[in-house]
Amino acid sequence: MSFDIDNIPSAGGATGSSAESSGRSVGFTYWREPDGMWLGYMDDYPEYTTEGYTLDDLKRMLLSLRRDIESGEVPGVRRHSALELA
Repeated sequence: MSFDIDNIPSAGGATGSSAESSGRSVGFTYWREPDGMWLGYMDDYPEYTTEGYTLDDLKRMLLSLRRDIESGEVPGVRRHSALELA
């Protein structure tokens, strides 16, 4: 599943500019626990799991976490890449 990383409500309730949205998306993996909570992680950062009361809540949490990672607020982030074989 993927979702728009530019259209998430901020703490003040405003969203990213949907008119100027880049249309970027990121993949994420998610599941629902027996207690009803939704857990998930971005496929690029599987070691950072977060949760939400609803699937939409989980998506908001994942987007917020991604902003924190990309801003440098989260130290020691492991990144995934690929090497081209000769």
